[in-house]
Amino acid sequence: MNLRQKAKHFKKLYEDALPKKPYPVIYETHGAKHYRVRNMVDERDIACAQQTPQLLKTHIENGILREMRPLIWDRLKAEKDIYSNKVIYSLDVWM
Repeated sequence: MNLRQKAKHFKKLYEDALPKKPYPVIYETHGAKHYRVRNMVDERDIACAQQTPQLLKTHIENGILREMRPLIWDRLKAEKDIYSNKVIYSLDVWM
């Protein structure tokens, strides 16, 4: 066996020892759903927040996220990555 053949042989052994991706990959299609979240803000709060617009923005974001949390946790997917030994959390949102 010459050096080139030995290198190919050991490369094949190395590649066979690597962990394989789980196959087959199954794709699922789901129809898009419409979710509506409404948040009411009192005009007095808006008037008070004129000094700090970031406060009003944060208040609106928190109100909307408070209503969306159950939707998020019900549809959150967890997948373990065998190569990096980490868990990948994913969420698909259609708007």
